[in-house]
Amino acid sequence: MKNLVKIVFVSFLLIGCITPRYVPFEHQKKIMEQRQCLEDENCCISKSIEYCKLLKLHGIRSNIVVGMFKGNIDPPHAWVEVIRKVNGKLYMVDPTWSTSRDGLEVDKYPNRKVLVKFKENVTYEEVKKYEGIIKIYHENIPIIVRKNFFHLS
Repeated sequence: MKNLVKIVFVSFLLIGCITPRYVPFEHQKKIMEQRQCLEDENCCISKSIEYCKLLKLHGIRSNIVVGMFKGNIDPPHAWVEVIRKVNGKLYMVDPTWSTSRDGLEVDKYPNRKVLVKFKENVTYEEVKKYEGIIKIYHENIPIIVRKNFFHLS
């Protein structure tokens, strides 16, 4: 009976019914989610930077990305793409709030629209000034995003 359960479980994994997740330091991430942000602080940026620093400390590569979710125009949101050493794939992790999709491979997260990706070790000031970008996915970033998120004219 135990072997049958193992076979069924492996079959689910192989056909994608159970999608493997990758959320390094999930406990610490949950603690970050609970932290209150300062009034003038953009929470998603600061928590993403904090999470990236934790990952770097342990040799795990990551980048902060800014984008929007399906149907979301304002405000945009920042989250982390974690690069897994074992397979080189990108995994989406959001240190601002818990989501059932945390730790899924980036291509299995259809509701997100990435606008820009920042270099590793980017600072809060660089993100707010729209500096330290390594890739722009959408040249025409909506004006409301440029003004409200990046504080650009």
